[in-house]
Amino acid sequence: APVVSQSVVDPASVEALKRMSAYLTGLKTMEILSESSLDVVTAEGQRVQLDGITGYKVRKPGFVITYVSDLKTRSFYYDGKNFTVYAPILGFYATVPAPPTNREVLDTLYNKFGIALPLEDLFRWNEPGSVRAEGLKSGYKLGTATIAGVKTDHYVFREDEVDWEVWVQQGDQAVP
Repeated sequence: APVVSQSVVDPASVEALKRMSAYLTGLKTMEILSESSLDVVTAEGQRVQLDGITGYKVRKPGFVITYVSDLKTRSFYYDGKNFTVYAPILGFYATVPAPPTNREVLDTLYNKFGIALPLEDLFRWNEPGSVRAEGLKSGYKLGTATIAGVKTDHYVFREDEVDWEVWVQQGDQAVP
């Protein structure tokens, strides 16, 4: 049964995130396609849902990430040596030398350029020394769901600025 208190962080739910993250980061190659929604509030107080699709193709070291929504489209490329961000609608791109591993690239992009890649947090829950879970205000398993024929566990989390959900495949392959 779900935890009913909005101020409880269920340790088993955090462990599910870590297991998912460990599974993903342990793969040498992978492809992920995610449909996501973001609720924003206008200056007039109206809540608006914005939808987008994120695609990941990873072969370590390297990745191609695409994000497509009605508001913007971005592509991110890392080949083990350089990182490129491309905005096809605007016709702009930028390329910088990059460190030799996917994890180091994520760190450098955020720390040096303030860029957080779409869905990158899926890969960071199991990092050594991570304190991300300490920022959770609540987190628990809401229940189960079958998505596209796959049985999943449905988790909900609350942080200071955002509420979010993730569905993790049941079994040995902890795929989000």
